[in-house]
Amino acid sequence: MAQTQTTTTAVARPPLTAFSWKSAGIAIGALIVFDVLINVYERLYAFSKGLDYTSPEYNTYWLGMLFAELVLEAVTAGALWGWLWVTRDRALDRLTPAEELKRYWALGLFVLTYTYAVYAGASYFTEQDGTWHQTV
Repeated sequence: MAQTQTTTTAVARPPLTAFSWKSAGIAIGALIVFDVLINVYERLYAFSKGLDYTSPEYNTYWLGMLFAELVLEAVTAGALWGWLWVTRDRALDRLTPAEELKRYWALGLFVLTYTYAVYAGASYFTEQDGTWHQTV
């Protein structure tokens, strides 16, 4: 009888896919928590503290919220634009197909998260924000 020789060969693990629901789940989860907190705040103080812009409570509970929102939006936009500018890729001619696919998926997940934010803002907060925008 002939004897056969057995050899073991290491098989490389295939690369993980560029697509992941984790980042979209974290972003949408953070938006849901933010939406719930804003909704609770509006329900707690809308009628008890009033929406009359001439009252002192309005300055405390609503105008302060407006100023905080404006500052937060400006700081977030500046930080995001600065981060995008500093971390931009300067060697796009050497971009691998796997990295390009990963970036396309990241763009798609960003669009998904943005779509949720627009949906939540346009459907759940429309009635409440009508009063907010009219008084501000």
